[in-house]
Amino acid sequence: MVAIDLKAEDGKQAFKTLIQFADVLLEFYRPGVLDRLGFDRKTLEPLNGGLIHGALSGYGQTGPKRLRSGHDINYIASTGAFSASGIHERPVMTWPPTADYASAQQTVVAILGALVVRSRSGPRCGKGAYLDISLAETMLAW
Repeated sequence: MVAIDLKAEDGKQAFKTLIQFADVLLEFYRPGVLDRLGFDRKTLEPLNGGLIHGALSGYGQTGPKRLRSGHDINYIASTGAFSASGIHERPVMTWPPTADYASAQQTVVAILGALVVRSRSGPRCGKGAYLDISLAETMLAW
């Protein structure tokens, strides 16, 4: 395991070096945190134009709920997914946490798809991608 302090200059330099050789960056900060740390798309793109950047958050990177915190139960309830579990009088929380697992699966599928598209023009030659994936929107699809 590697721990990097993205608030320290040494940590920022180490992260830049890692990004130059990475295929995928998966972040699960709240929207805007990576930007405030100095690693917005305008900074990452020149470091590695083929980088697949997945941003997983509760409600997505844009929109009115983007900065809200939440838990599995919030994402399931806010998307109406409870209507598919239990009975009308008493919805039942599923186990394992559906939004957590479903969004993890959705993220992997999206990243793999982006890697396939990038590979069509050769490793490191293809264009990277920015993937905005949210737990709530994943539950809408489910």
